[in-house]
Amino acid sequence: MINTSYKGVRMALADADPVFSKVLSDAFLALGLSEVATCADKDQLLSALSTPADIIACSIDLPGIDFLKLAQDIRHGRVGANPFAVLIATGNPNDPDAISRILSAGVDDLVIKPAEADSVVRRITAFTKERKPFVVSNGYVGPSRRPARRGDGSEDDIVEVPNTLRAKVVLGRDGPDLKVLMDAGFASLTQRKAQSGVRLMARLTRRVRELAPDAAQIEETRRILWTLGVKAAEVVVENKISKTTRLVAEVAERVAKLSRRAAETQPRPRRAEVELLVQLAETSVATFLSMEGSTKTVPEMIAIVDAHLAPVSDAAGAAPAGPPA
Repeated sequence: MINTSYKGVRMALADADPVFSKVLSDAFLALGLSEVATCADKDQLLSALSTPADIIACSIDLPGIDFLKLAQDIRHGRVGANPFAVLIATGNPNDPDAISRILSAGVDDLVIKPAEADSVVRRITAFTKERKPFVVSNGYVGPSRRPARRGDGSEDDIVEVPNTLRAKVVLGRDGPDLKVLMDAGFASLTQRKAQSGVRLMARLTRRVRELAPDAAQIEETRRILWTLGVKAAEVVVENKISKTTRLVAEVAERVAKLSRRAAETQPRPRRAEVELLVQLAETSVATFLSMEGSTKTVPEMIAIVDAHLAPVSDAAGAAPAGPPA
């Protein structure tokens, strides 16, 4: 028999309007949710999200937050303990472009205020039946229904969403079952993000190789190298914590160092360093994407890069301070 109890479901409700917050909180508590954590500002929300939430409803005007950044921080796992939570934005955006930006930040839905509590409940509980798979790229994590170009563009990857709301309400799962579900989701998300970072670095290094032989393209080559260094440093941050993607972070660290040094070299980037970047990127693609390479090959390539960089002391994973003048 299908379990329709909302027992065990936890919601974080963040809105500075006490009336709207109270009405919505009461409506969800009436469903039998275990907890509705009401938050009036950023600090209260961050505190509430330290415990995994199945549903997050957040005002786009919540004091102290940049909502677009918060949404992607939640989706990337930088904020909160459940990047797959049903994420609802609430508010009254002032133009179609603002609405588009909110929807492209990774939310499941946008509720335009003023809104009736019953309408919000219906829209959120619809996700107990089905969630869209997530698109995962270096720049975007969120529902795949978003039509606009995101993050790395055409090579985004898809991750099936571990829907804890459905698992609890429809399937009656809890405890160890949910942990297995979430662990699998986290692992898939981490792997896809790492692969997206490798793709990004490979695309930029190929562009550097195309430009480098042309003396008329020196400044454009430097600009791409600078961009590569910045993006590689971001890949380091995203992947250095996880044991399963630490090798990706080590590759990105060397890419950032090489890019910085090549970008700053006068009168033009050295061809040898450009080739090292390309070889490192291609080795990474073979290992982490097509799997035609060997995990032994990447450490060997890293050792070659380290030997090349050894005469110059550089901060680990550092990116250029800014584009060349």
